[in-house]
Amino acid sequence: MRNNYLIKVFFVLVLGLLTLTNANSQDQHLPLGGLNLNSNGDLNSYDPNTHIIHYGGDWQYYGWTWEARNGVDFSAYSEFTVYFDPSLLLAGGDSDDPYKVQIEIAYMEGAAVSTEGRAKWGTMTVPLDQDRKNRVKYIYIKSQKSGDLKLLDAFLVGNVSQLPFNTLNLNSNGDLNSYNSETQTITYGGDWQYYGWTWEQVDNNGVQGKDLSKFNSLIINYDPSGLPEFGDGTDPTKIQVEVGYWDGSAKMVEGRNFWGAITVPLDQDKSNKVKSIFAKSQKSGTLKLLGVHLNGGEQVAEDEILPIEHDYDLGSGSNSSYDAATHTVTFTGEWATRGWWFGSDANGRDLSDYKYAVVLFEPVDFKVQLVAQYNGNPAAADSKALVEAGAKRVVVELNPEARANVQQIYLQSDIPGQVVINQAYLTNKDPRRADLIVSDISWDPANPAPGEEVVFSAKIKNIGDGTSANGKHGVTFALGDGTNPIQWSDSHTTGVPAGSEVAVTATGGPSKPWTVGTNPEYRIKAVFEGDVDSNVGNNVFYKTLVVNGKADLEIVENSFILDPEAPSVGDAVGFIVSVKNIGTVNTPAGVKHGAAFSVNNQVVAWSDNRTQAVLVDREARLGSNGGPNNGDGTWIAKEGTFTFKVEVNDATAEGVRPFEELTYDNNIVTFTLTIKGSDIMTPDTGKNVTVVNGKIQLTGYSENAKVNVYNVFGQQIAKDKNTLLSTGVYLIKVLDEGNVASYKVLVK
Repeated sequence: MRNNYLIKVFFVLVLGLLTLTNANSQDQHLPLGGLNLNSNGDLNSYDPNTHIIHYGGDWQYYGWTWEARNGVDFSAYSEFTVYFDPSLLLAGGDSDDPYKVQIEIAYMEGAAVSTEGRAKWGTMTVPLDQDRKNRVKYIYIKSQKSGDLKLLDAFLVGNVSQLPFNTLNLNSNGDLNSYNSETQTITYGGDWQYYGWTWEQVDNNGVQGKDLSKFNSLIINYDPSGLPEFGDGTDPTKIQVEVGYWDGSAKMVEGRNFWGAITVPLDQDKSNKVKSIFAKSQKSGTLKLLGVHLNGGEQVAEDEILPIEHDYDLGSGSNSSYDAATHTVTFTGEWATRGWWFGSDANGRDLSDYKYAVVLFEPVDFKVQLVAQYNGNPAAADSKALVEAGAKRVVVELNPEARANVQQIYLQSDIPGQVVINQAYLTNKDPRRADLIVSDISWDPANPAPGEEVVFSAKIKNIGDGTSANGKHGVTFALGDGTNPIQWSDSHTTGVPAGSEVAVTATGGPSKPWTVGTNPEYRIKAVFEGDVDSNVGNNVFYKTLVVNGKADLEIVENSFILDPEAPSVGDAVGFIVSVKNIGTVNTPAGVKHGAAFSVNNQVVAWSDNRTQAVLVDREARLGSNGGPNNGDGTWIAKEGTFTFKVEVNDATAEGVRPFEELTYDNNIVTFTLTIKGSDIMTPDTGKNVTVVNGKIQLTGYSENAKVNVYNVFGQQIAKDKNTLLSTGVYLIKVLDEGNVASYKVLVK
């Protein structure tokens, strides 16, 4: 899998050095070349070579952020300290009112903490929140005014032993090499020269060398920008750090120029007699020392970033490519590979300090696998971790028996596609977290009818990449978006592995069991609750319970009428009908309760503005409000005999009704009506209308005849034949047995 011309793939420390996490923790220096948090990219800038922040406006900031990794654990430290040179910033200021500088530390939860000082102080210290320092989100340095601030050092305070920069005294060739203690820069005048410290003398007590037995490792942080980029062809310039002992043995670790740091474990049997420590360069040039530290106690390495900034960083692979500008890996084949190469045989990378390799990426719709491959004869089996589509992180656990000689770490995809990498790093802390959701809801009985009692169950699924801790895995059940649960489950307390699912059933609640009502359906809400979840933003799940019952709209007898009931030729006629729900459940709310009105089988109007549910055994009135000809839902009366029809809950042209019913046989009613062209009836028809003492008298009409009374202005004033009429002229229309007759009457 190795591309020979791209062998430049090695690690850069995320924080610039290895640290301790026990009670005797060492100071941890933040990398001055790694500031990545900027308040305004258009105004501000940072030079990683000179460590100068340029503030382009008032109260701008620059600093470090670890938000993409869900925070960084600084629980081993108590405070943060920064040293800076404010001379450039103060050059344009007012000495009587010194510029303010603020240090702010934010955490993944809760408010940030700021400490304000003055630029002329040259240093500031901010205490870490003891309850939240295990998840630090960012640290930034803020200036009251625009200008330049040069950083000298930034570190988390603990117990550290640092070799002094001004005592380098071991030089492989005094004629070629030199060391500037003010700039802390070694100048190598030839290939494979070295500079360092030596303790070859024997002190007055006869002790040989330097006693470093209380330390476990040596860490050198450096700026390699003064060395050639390539040492041999396309291979980055090599840097070696060697620790020599009085017995003549030595421990050497070889790295590459752009690593930024090299760690050498100390031999615990010989570290009481250290003879020399030196840094050696494959090529001539300059190497600036940023820190030389001895770590003691139990050594636990801090996170170390896998570089992704250059095309050659991910230079190893097959059927794939890497674009550093967009951090995008393109896989052109199934299970293609692309990753970091550390070398074969003895040239692999010793990752004994780390347990996990982590890659964060934008979600994709295919599987992603992270593989760690080892050297050896025989080589240990590859370590692999596969995540499903939609994941944002893949974590592979390194083999503790083989991680001292890692050949490469690479990504794969099950199908061709692109993966955009956000970050990649090595760590000792397992970043995998449980993400528990409710994946389904069920109920018993499965098909309940109104009045039946129901108990709810749910499935809890872990969609994270880590097993949940033992503890409460609870689910609450509520109706709709209600916040008061009707039932809950709280009996499951064992951890759920990543990708696994467990079923739980309600064990309590004010409505256990819950009695089904007359609604046609109920929206059930289930919420996962417990302290074992890392993501509370996806804990709600909804499912609709459909009641085993149906509504049944029946047209109320004699409720289908015209408006006016006895129309004349030319009248704008509306339509009215009443329905009753004789089913077992309410009609659904929020759904159109429609009716289609037809004349001689031609739809002339409809009603579609009611969406309220019709409850069981309750009635509702539907009136025409629209139509194909008149937008007001009316039909213009004509002379002739007509068949009027209404159909409620009518179907579309495709046969789809707004909601289901027990039967549709009672959804249609028709009647016939004759509308005559003559306005006034004459007595010789055998039928007549008179008014006696203000009371309307009908002659020759049935008992079911209906009356509509109009004044001389055509306004309807009565619809009851028992209405008393005062003096005046009236038009009385009689609707009887499908016929309409009109009479002009004078009341004295």
